[in-house]
Amino acid sequence: MPILVSCWHCKRAVLMAPRLTERELVWLWDHLGGCAPDDPSIGLGVENVLRHFRVVEIEGSAGTDRAARNGGRYAR
Repeated sequence: MPILVSCWHCKRAVLMAPRLTERELVWLWDHLGGCAPDDPSIGLGVENVLRHFRVVEIEGSAGTDRAARNGGRYAR
């Protein structure tokens, strides 16, 4: 499932991707450096960078279909 990442500091959606890879983590690190440059905890590791972001899974269009949610029980 794709994920949506938003920044706690600037309140913007900053990334939408199929999953978090090293490339996306570097991009988030760069965003955080520009968004909160005075935070000394930015350089302490990946876990610390991720605490500055909200990561949620995005439900696809198939997931919103009633038949898909209920295993096809209501399929026509």
